[in-house]
Amino acid sequence: MTTSHYQGRTSAEFQPVSETLLIPLYYRALESRRSDPMVRDTWANAMVNRIDYDFSRFGPPDLTCTATLMRIREFDRLTAAFLESHPQSWVVNIGCGLDTRFFRMDNGRVIWFDLDFPDVIAFRRQFLKETARCRFISSSVLDPGWCDALPQNCGSRLLLLAEGVLPYLPETGVRQLVGALTTRFPGARLVFDAVSPLQALLSHFNPVLMTTQARFKWGLSRGKLVERWARGVRLEREIFYFDQPEPRLGWYNYLRLFPHIARGFSILQLSLGSSDVP
Repeated sequence: MTTSHYQGRTSAEFQPVSETLLIPLYYRALESRRSDPMVRDTWANAMVNRIDYDFSRFGPPDLTCTATLMRIREFDRLTAAFLESHPQSWVVNIGCGLDTRFFRMDNGRVIWFDLDFPDVIAFRRQFLKETARCRFISSSVLDPGWCDALPQNCGSRLLLLAEGVLPYLPETGVRQLVGALTTRFPGARLVFDAVSPLQALLSHFNPVLMTTQARFKWGLSRGKLVERWARGVRLEREIFYFDQPEPRLGWYNYLRLFPHIARGFSILQLSLGSSDVP
């Protein structure tokens, strides 16, 4: 990725997977301009105004936009629930991009880590600053060295978020990552989104993803299959985007009648082994 500055704006050229960070950023910015937003993010709007990029490539708000906002909202809800029950905790935001969840959800006690590739973190620093309780980690998530930034006794007080990340990585790498996290942080929870094998195939024809050349590399046919990835992994929750009617979807709500579509996108919460930490 390369960056340049002129007239107070920032221009960026990304590798395909890193470029996808601009998609949820743009959707959060658009949503924040509404009077009834699903997600309110004034930071996103300010960043979009500073980045010299043709965001119109992502098209007008459509099903992809609404589904992305539903995903963001659900990750927010799961994070809020964890912080409510574990107010003094640690959170790692894997593949953070230009996400602002810490600044939107800070409870005043959580220790937060935003993790992404070094070039993405360098770009992130131009818009968002580290604090005593929000730290940036420059690393690939598949490099286990980043785990050293966390205390070893996090146990049940650690939440790992991977939003819009794992489907782009090789499946073997994802399985190894889950196994390594289970060994290193027993008792932690991992929340990530997944796609079905059909949606992984269809990503090659998704008009929004086609603007970035990024594609999904694997799909999950059943959530329970993740329990085979490593000993001690347990599926706690599996949420599908069409589980509940969403007014903003309009007639797209009828897609729940078609299982291959209704079950194409999911959010999973895993318990990684057990921990003696209360």
